[in-house]
Amino acid sequence: RELEQCARRVIMAREYGGDQCALDDGPETPMEELFEMMDGEKIEARQVLARYCQILYERNQNYQEVGRITGLDRRTVARYVTGDRE
Repeated sequence: RELEQCARRVIMAREYGGDQCALDDGPETPMEELFEMMDGEKIEARQVLARYCQILYERNQNYQEVGRITGLDRRTVARYVTGDRE
């Protein structure tokens, strides 16, 4: 739930107020990498959704759970995770 709220806050406010590292050697987590891509406007909305689904799937290993978190059908999640969005 916290991750979902964080992602919404980043999308809506375009900022993230989480823990700051003393040394900024780049993204440390997949979510930080996604945030940097969004902040640099280097990613389209469908790519954000696809990467978010992939990150959640890496954590949960379950399409249905990722679907519950994102509000998407598990088959849609599977397409985003596998890269088959045609």
